Amino acid sequence: VFAAHIPPLWLPFLITVFIMTVALIRLQMFNRQSLQNTEVQKNPVNRFVDLLKKRIRELEKLLENNETSKKWLAELEDEHEHFNIQFEEIRQLLVDLLGMKQYINLMIPFALAERQLNRGLSAAMDGYFTEAKDALTAGKDQLVNTINELTKESA
Repeated sequence: VFAAHIPPLWLPFLITVFIMTVALIRLQMFNRQSLQNTEVQKNPVNRFVDLLKKRIRELEKLLENNETSKKWLAELEDEHEHFNIQFEEIRQLLVDLLGMKQYINLMIPFALAERQLNRGLSAAMDGYFTEAKDALTAGKDQLVNTINELTKESA
């Protein structure tokens, strides 16, 4: 209140506010530029499609293997955990690029796929390998639907 009555104190205040504003704008520009320089930011849609295709190939390899053992289960668990980590890296970029509405439309078949894959993993852990393979096949089909939805949304 006292500073408002003394005109000489307004100039340092305005200079400080101006400097802080410029600094915040430059920081935001730097952060945006550093994000654009990363591999993920360049094309998160293509990276997500590649990630889904890789997961489909790995599931097909596991499903072709008639052996159902602890090794098979360990490979399934490792693949599932690795995929989740990679997906988390690009999730927010997809939201930013596609917008919330398109992202939600994309996540519907993806969530169905994840549910089936989790069901398959759970059945395999319980020793029900036939049900596990059926659920994994259904999950793989939903991943294909996710890719189709993604190419439709990004077109």
